[in-house]
Amino acid sequence: MNYLKETVYVDIGPPPGTPVGTVEEYINVSESETAKMLYPRLNRNRSPGNYLSIQECMEYARNIRKEVLSKYLTEDEALTEMATVATDQKLQLRLQVNPDRSRIGVPYFKVFNSTALKTGETKVARLRFKDSGMEYHNDKYLDWVIDSKDLKIIIPFLKTKHDDFPKYTNWEMAKWLWNMEYGFIQPSRENRDSYFAGKYDEANAEHASYVSSEQEMPETWIKDF
Repeated sequence: MNYLKETVYVDIGPPPGTPVGTVEEYINVSESETAKMLYPRLNRNRSPGNYLSIQECMEYARNIRKEVLSKYLTEDEALTEMATVATDQKLQLRLQVNPDRSRIGVPYFKVFNSTALKTGETKVARLRFKDSGMEYHNDKYLDWVIDSKDLKIIIPFLKTKHDDFPKYTNWEMAKWLWNMEYGFIQPSRENRDSYFAGKYDEANAEHASYVSSEQEMPETWIKDF
């Protein structure tokens, strides 16, 4: 497992970037923990007035999880890390977005009935952003056909303030991350705030896969077949 000793770089400064440690240090920690590790390392040679914020470090942390570590993870691990919006250990819920940039279609997010994803055991509900419909796919996770009891847990979870960005709810962060992962918006704190200010909505209004910053959360989701 020599790859564990490989150096991880952040895209700051001349190529290959700023070294921030090894794969071994990052491969088993969460995105928020990665950001906390990056904060002192990226600010080591900066003056106090020019420090990167923890929010900016979160963007670099996301890139590390997505672009660097994903090649070393199993398929389940990569899915768990690359597109997670939020988790709740008490409720045992995981919220994710996994858009396919090669397809234009109905945008939806995923709610899993466990924070740990297990093939053939974990259930997933694929809920549309723009209406009350649900998506169904034949893959390694079981379809979770949610009912009114499930919605009483899922909807408050979506309305909860995001752990790392409490300015926004889990629902709002799911919209932002869907659009970012799809490629409508480049990841940065400024672009995120611009998205919620509506600055990307007009340019992408006609694209079927874009989710507007003003998109309200449906009141419910129902089985439509």
